[in-house]
Amino acid sequence: IDIALEQIIGSSCLTRREHIMNPQKMLAGSGVFILTLCAAIFGTRYLMTLAPTPPGANANVVSQPLNPGTSVARVTHRVQLITLDRQSQRAYTKLTLERDEGAPAPTRVWVWTYFFTPHDKARRSWSSEPIEVREPFRDGSHRITVTVNSSCHWCDDASASAAGRSSYYARVNVSTESKDAAALRDEQLNLDIVSAAPVVVQGEEH
Repeated sequence: IDIALEQIIGSSCLTRREHIMNPQKMLAGSGVFILTLCAAIFGTRYLMTLAPTPPGANANVVSQPLNPGTSVARVTHRVQLITLDRQSQRAYTKLTLERDEGAPAPTRVWVWTYFFTPHDKARRSWSSEPIEVREPFRDGSHRITVTVNSSCHWCDDASASAAGRSSYYARVNVSTESKDAAALRDEQLNLDIVSAAPVVVQGEEH
């Protein structure tokens, strides 16, 4: 009888211990699951920050100084209209400039427009020198609209004229740093017409 009682008591104790341990195991398992889930979320967000940014449109493009230590406000731009006048050999770029209000306004910005056509098999581009705009925010506003015009020395180029006979597209780069910073290198050019600005051509011979 004593042996049977001990077996019954021992079995009861084991059952109670299992009931006590099960919640602890459940809590431990839940903790591991939560930690794993958090690690996966933060890891995914980190990898997203490392992903390359696709080529952007001319809308709301940020122009930052080359020197990160400068206190000049960042400037974004949105292209409104780009016109090419072959007869006067001038190119006109109308765009909106907007600066951050939390930093001093830049005293100068440089605007550079480059032209291309999807029908040119050589994938060439044409451009003139960047145009300097002095004191663009002199009235204290944070958003302005300007029109810059540049010489179109390539307008009388027969090959450029033939390549763009059907259509020209253009992109604009704006810099608050310098003239050289505004003009992009060949490997930086984006010749994709998606989100590029279509060019209005005037004085086209037919």
